[in-house]
Amino acid sequence: MEARTVCKQLGFVNVMWLWGNSEFGVSDLPMSVCDISCDVSSTSLNDCTISWTDTCTCTAMYQAGVTCYFPGFLGRYKEKEPMRMFPVSTRTEIPASEITISICIHTCREQGKSIAVLSSADECYCGDENTDYWQYGEAIPGEMINEYTEYGSQQCSGDTGTDPYKQACAGDWQFDVYDTYIGACGGDYTTDTGYIYSPNFPGFYPPNQSCIWTITVSDNNIIELSILMMRLSSGDFLTIRDGNVHSTTLGIYTGSYVDVVKLNSSSNALWLHFFSNHNGTDKGFVIAYQDTSLQLCTTPTVTDHLIISSAHQNDIFNHGDVITFTCKSGYGLIGESLISCQDDGQWSNNIPTCTG
Repeated sequence: MEARTVCKQLGFVNVMWLWGNSEFGVSDLPMSVCDISCDVSSTSLNDCTISWTDTCTCTAMYQAGVTCYFPGFLGRYKEKEPMRMFPVSTRTEIPASEITISICIHTCREQGKSIAVLSSADECYCGDENTDYWQYGEAIPGEMINEYTEYGSQQCSGDTGTDPYKQACAGDWQFDVYDTYIGACGGDYTTDTGYIYSPNFPGFYPPNQSCIWTITVSDNNIIELSILMMRLSSGDFLTIRDGNVHSTTLGIYTGSYVDVVKLNSSSNALWLHFFSNHNGTDKGFVIAYQDTSLQLCTTPTVTDHLIISSAHQNDIFNHGDVITFTCKSGYGLIGESLISCQDDGQWSNNIPTCTG
């Protein structure tokens, strides 16, 4: 339950794996927490009971780590007999030896289905948007699924990853549900928040891809976009434009990025294009976006002898609007002669003054 809470605090839905042998490296920070107890309602470690001490008995080599399910994962749920939500007879025809998260999602998307469902390491099912997959309740870490099965994850039968980089395909009498928009090549997004993944995510993207996504949010809002992860093969690139295909280019991204890349649109739309050549593939990218209210600037208060000039016809200025200043004859300008409205609703510089 504690691992699930960590993932929720980080903004994810659930935990895929819990690691206890410093799988992600050893931290040199001092350890002062030895015992943490969380319950099913916990969404942050601040909600848990924590024992603080400077004398932890565990060593740095046994520091814990978690692998979280990525956004687009809709949750893990229970399966029951005799009225199974997903009867074995309805499983896809993917060979058991080839089952991975990305292959199941791709298969269901190709069938026009809204959700992809993985169970028991080697089973893939597809469902419609009205499928009542939560009918028997959420599967909770630490709880029994039924009288003889515990909550637990099994590595996908077609996944060749090793600790800690391996995929989980649920367990017996429990199933993981994904939205099939994950890993699609292109799409039009109109929700106020969302995620865009490279084709075939979480697998490697295919060669020879040309994918276009558009993001459109409410009028008078702008888009805050974050590239959370990127690893592209040589010659492959992601282009982001501020509006549509003909708008200003905000960035062309290649290679790998360790730090999160952030950028803002100047309007309520963005256009993204991903291109991969025939030479190679890689892990791809994950992008998060959210809309935010566009902060408007108001007409500044000016002193005597200062003249304002603007193409704007009212007292409210949008992001990017410009004002120029001059002084009446016989006076000199002190300060910047041009200021612009910033996306935080503030002017780019102080209002100048005139001196005679």
